[in-house]
Amino acid sequence: ESPVCLNDMSQKASAICDGTGTTRVFTVLSQAHAIFRDATYADSQRIWEWRNKLNGIAKFSNEAVGFEQHDEWFSHAIQDPHRTIRIAMRDGNPCGYLRLDRISESRARVSICLAPESRGKNFGPQLLREADRLGEELGFIGLEAEVHLQNMPSRKLFERAGYAQGTRTGSFLGFYRAIKDAT
Repeated sequence: ESPVCLNDMSQKASAICDGTGTTRVFTVLSQAHAIFRDATYADSQRIWEWRNKLNGIAKFSNEAVGFEQHDEWFSHAIQDPHRTIRIAMRDGNPCGYLRLDRISESRARVSICLAPESRGKNFGPQLLREADRLGEELGFIGLEAEVHLQNMPSRKLFERAGYAQGTRTGSFLGFYRAIKDAT
């Protein structure tokens, strides 16, 4: 263990370390995990507020939707047997939602939204893992999503979750993922 060898090892370590490893590890380990529950009518206003706080590229439609119109849709949506809406909870507080809409006997469309204060805190991957679990439980073999072309955070989220890019329709890019074999 000569001083020259130790100095060389120190310089090599400094070249590959960015000094933020401890922070990255702590961030991952300290992140709260979401618990999911079925949506109820009491979630209607919260979901409407979350959606209205999204920027234009994060929404499927840029049309302004009033609360009354949303509330009517939501009251039917939570009773629709072809649609499942789950609320992600962290520390007893709602932090996002996941919706699966049956589009065929074997496939569902995924829609997710995070509360503004929960964005950027690694809840997106948790929502998509729950989509896989729930989709399989409901008997789907594949999931699909549509993401605005300019919504790079969502595009990266779906890609990292194993979704493949599909076809482009207008300003939206399709993504799809097999969640189990079709045997």
